[in-house]
Amino acid sequence: MDNDTLIQKYLKNQLSKEEQIIFEDLVNNDESFSKEVKFQENLNMVIRAEDRILLKKRLQKLESSTKQSSLLRWSIAVGFSLLILLGGFYFFKQGPLSNQDLFAENFSPSANVLHPVVRGDNSKTEIENAFVFYENNEFQEFINHISKTAYTNPDYDFFIANAYLAKGNTSEAISILKKYLTSMNINFKDKAHWYLGLAYLNEKQPDLAKAQFELLKNKSDYNYTKAREILQKIK
Repeated sequence: MDNDTLIQKYLKNQLSKEEQIIFEDLVNNDESFSKEVKFQENLNMVIRAEDRILLKKRLQKLESSTKQSSLLRWSIAVGFSLLILLGGFYFFKQGPLSNQDLFAENFSPSANVLHPVVRGDNSKTEIENAFVFYENNEFQEFINHISKTAYTNPDYDFFIANAYLAKGNTSEAISILKKYLTSMNINFKDKAHWYLGLAYLNEKQPDLAKAQFELLKNKSDYNYTKAREILQKIK
């Protein structure tokens, strides 16, 4: 197995016991390998926070044309992250955004706060293993695995809906979010309204989207500023 594959399996928490031994030996005895692991860990932190999939594609294009030093590669990653954070899409697209563009600009899967992945923990439950796939943006695998569990916590439905949105199955996401919002004792009510509004935008149902963002604009705990901004841009 080449070193890059070994590092990627480590980042995804998928190393076997034998691979873990090899990995630890390389970290302790190969300085260049250790530095690359650290770089990839830092890069993953940026990617996870700021549209991981888009950023990786752009970095790959840059790296195909020239070999970058670790410092330069890190600078590029941070630069693109800040660009996305500040609404950098406006530099690449002129004119008013369509409602589907607004969805693309504002959507990123909600962070996994229920079962954050802890590397090296080999005693995970089935649900915790499912969330490993969620954090790795392997959304179909996440859906497949968590659907096989007998979960009773309705908050899992919120993340399943996010996974469907990330996969482009907006109608299924809408159905799950609407059901979720009727559940008792949920912890992500405001977030669910936000993602339901985005989903309606992507489905070209602006009036329904507006209704969701109206519920958020006067609150002070989640995306109320963004809700006000997006209400002014919906066509």
